[in-house]
Amino acid sequence: FIGMMELDEPLTIHSANLRHPLVKKLLDAISAGNYGDEITFHDVLGEIDSQLVVSMVKSRDDLEWLYVPVSGDNAEDPHNRKLRIVRKVRSNDAVELPEKAENEVAV
Repeated sequence: FIGMMELDEPLTIHSANLRHPLVKKLLDAISAGNYGDEITFHDVLGEIDSQLVVSMVKSRDDLEWLYVPVSGDNAEDPHNRKLRIVRKVRSNDAVELPEKAENEVAV
């Protein structure tokens, strides 16, 4: 079935910040420097969870994200990677990111 539906009452779609308050709270804490300049998720996130966090980070000017490959038996698997969120550090109106290790993938 393809088509349009007319609703009796308008449907309000909330932003990701309202739908995912815990992720918003985490990003606000990272931005405030409560965890230093970066955090790396302990576990590998699923694709949907990763997309959600990445889209919320992209919507902010003060944070960046990248994937960090996981070492071990499945190190070559491109889906076996952890998400890292980095706080942009401002110095003299220039934005600097903390140094990246050789095995990190910036996206």
